[in-house]
Amino acid sequence: MRKLSELPQHLIQAEMWKEAEQVMCSIQWCEAKCSTGRIYQLLDELSQAATKCDTEHQNNLNCFYRMIRANSQVLHRHPDLLCQAAINEPDSSTCVAIGKAYSKNIKEQVQYWADLSKSQQPDPEVMTFSHSAPVNVVSFSPMCKHVAVGCDNGTVRVWRVSSGAMEMQIENTDALSFAWPIHCFWLAILESDGIKIYGTGTGKSIAKNHLVCTMKADIEPVAKVYIPKQCKQLVLASTGRVELFNTSSGKSLKKYSLRCRPKAMVFDKTGKHLLMAHGTTICLYDYTKEEAIKQFSVNDRLTNFDSSILAYSHDGRHIMGILPVGTYMWKANKKSGAPEGNKLMLNCRQGPCAVSPNLDYIASIEGENYCKVLRLKPDVEWCRLEAHKQPVTCADFGTTSNYLFLATGSKDHMVRIWDAGSFTGHVAAKTEHHTSKVTGCVFSSDGTKAASSSRTDGAWLWDCTVTPPRITLFLASRESCKELHSVACMSDDGEFVAGFCNEHDIDVWNTNSPRLINKITVQSAHRMMPYVNPQYFFLMFNKALMACFMTSNRFGVVVLAEVISEACLKDWQANPEREPSFYEYAQETLEFDHTANYKVMDAALRYDGTQLVTVSKKLAETNLLDTLITRKRDTYMDGAVVVNIWNVHNQEIILKCTLADKLTRFHCVGFLTKFPMIFMQEDFKEVNVNNTRPRTGRAQRPKQTSYTVTRILNPESGEVVGKLTIQGEYDMLKIPVGTSIQGQITLQEAMERIKISCMTRDGVFMSTNLIKNNPMAKFVLKESVATSYAFSSDNQTCMVGFDTGSVRFLRLENIKKKTFLVKS
Repeated sequence: MRKLSELPQHLIQAEMWKEAEQVMCSIQWCEAKCSTGRIYQLLDELSQAATKCDTEHQNNLNCFYRMIRANSQVLHRHPDLLCQAAINEPDSSTCVAIGKAYSKNIKEQVQYWADLSKSQQPDPEVMTFSHSAPVNVVSFSPMCKHVAVGCDNGTVRVWRVSSGAMEMQIENTDALSFAWPIHCFWLAILESDGIKIYGTGTGKSIAKNHLVCTMKADIEPVAKVYIPKQCKQLVLASTGRVELFNTSSGKSLKKYSLRCRPKAMVFDKTGKHLLMAHGTTICLYDYTKEEAIKQFSVNDRLTNFDSSILAYSHDGRHIMGILPVGTYMWKANKKSGAPEGNKLMLNCRQGPCAVSPNLDYIASIEGENYCKVLRLKPDVEWCRLEAHKQPVTCADFGTTSNYLFLATGSKDHMVRIWDAGSFTGHVAAKTEHHTSKVTGCVFSSDGTKAASSSRTDGAWLWDCTVTPPRITLFLASRESCKELHSVACMSDDGEFVAGFCNEHDIDVWNTNSPRLINKITVQSAHRMMPYVNPQYFFLMFNKALMACFMTSNRFGVVVLAEVISEACLKDWQANPEREPSFYEYAQETLEFDHTANYKVMDAALRYDGTQLVTVSKKLAETNLLDTLITRKRDTYMDGAVVVNIWNVHNQEIILKCTLADKLTRFHCVGFLTKFPMIFMQEDFKEVNVNNTRPRTGRAQRPKQTSYTVTRILNPESGEVVGKLTIQGEYDMLKIPVGTSIQGQITLQEAMERIKISCMTRDGVFMSTNLIKNNPMAKFVLKESVATSYAFSSDNQTCMVGFDTGSVRFLRLENIKKKTFLVKS
């Protein structure tokens, strides 16, 4: 053995399955493989071992293979998340036990996110393949070694199913369908004007992407191909004839007439007969003798077979016909040709279908973002696969010795591989997620309730006392509201929820209000804000519902206004069936004037409501209007950062201090007990310290680096008493919910509790401990980008929303970590 990385192959060849399981089902080994860029090699090794090993060790190898295969895209970029992925598998998986055992036997302490929302059923989605254009056709090779994909931009890609690696790519084709020989040495691509055969590189005699031959023929959409076991010939049935071709030269060897243009057809197992649907009959046709051998009857009178599908079982004993009047089954060797059993009221009028090799699954494509699958054995059951973001266009089944796979292609440029063994009723049930991007997340103070929102679904109230958390209430907006922008806050007791609607107005829900629509929906009370283009800094319940904002017609003036007074909330709480008139109650409005040439970036209210902290920048008159009209947090701005601490009762400045005078962005403030916290991203220029010139002779430009800097100020002196600097760019930073109300603890205790969090540009949610100054935990949902999040009051539970509408509840757990390397 030349390399340690070759150990699994030697164990597989020696059939040392116990040792293979110990090595390949190890978190350390798999993480090292992923870290060194060998994840495809790892998947191939696990696939071989799981297929060849004895039953005693097959379960663990299968579980690890499924786990790494399902998370391959994430682990390729973040191999350190392998242990977290293992622990977040269904509890029945052996990966969970192996991951937890690994976490107890390592030294250095780290943290990971336990997914409280995880399903206890195996995920039916195996892997995904991304393409550059909408997908038109997909086809498995024999034994599912490869899957071929054709896109509408003329590109064909071939992927290895076991590892997810792309094997080859062919340009400038117009694929209608594909045909594979049993050895998979080449691929036949059916186009409208003929068939092209390309080498796949798996055979020694034919190079990858090599065009072997071209067969000239007219190909129609219902055309079928049969390739004998010797793979030297190809039989094509199309346009009313059957033609025999040589697969080496592409020459036509023989032609037979069908005397008709079938609407549906399929070759039998021998390839000598063709099952055809034409006119009003279904018959088995011997094309070499040009005569019908047998007819198959149906119980209904048929006028045409448009959009029909005929399929043989893998062993050739049974036939399935998906017809406009329903779905029928026949025994191929039965003399009478009468159908078996009862007719299924399923037809393919709404779109194409795919049938599994054993005729036990039917995938129906109806032009929607999902694919419906009918399982026929052992019980009849519908399943619905809902991962695609645009209409599904094609599907194909493939089988191995252990698995039955379904591939679905879509206009969203994606091909998804599904494990049919996980198709159960739970797949058909609609999962609890929004139909569009999650725009807001918030917890109640006690952590027992949470709310999430999207622009299409409004707000949802979650019960966090159960695992997984479940939806208990839908929060609807009034018809006068165009759309709910985001949920913003909840009262301490969780009875009131508030959010932004129509961009500038506010919706408020009393969760005890009378129920509407199946008794699971409550309607909001709408509060129109009488201000010009308010740009909100925060919305919070502090006895009253308070909003802090700045308007576009009064630059530099921060307004702190009561949206709903304390007295009004108490009356509404006492009588939830009657919505109060907000304007009948006295509402206090306070103004904090920074002068017109200051741009206020953010503001925060202290937990006891006595102080307001603001962060601002003084701007030059030339760019004053451009920067004040819109509040863009992601744009770097020059100038010194000014922090003002205000007395809320008299609106006077208690303390004013100046921080970094450089390019900054993503400004955010908050209170850590009584201490103001200021977040910002600073742009540093690293100068060449040695003052040396590069070999090119040109002056070296300063390297620009971004750092997120967090400062904690003494509210009496303005002195920086704490500072955290993290290299990198982040979308946003927040103080975890609840730390600002813990006013009776020391600064050191508060700093130990708080975790600074962020969302990176590639959709990774990360949390960082303020004291240790290093990344502590991160969470990635495959094919999703984190868009919103909120912490519970104990800073240990987090609710994360994604652009796909998914909402995940995460719990922070402690594990340990040590380095494990594989040397080549």
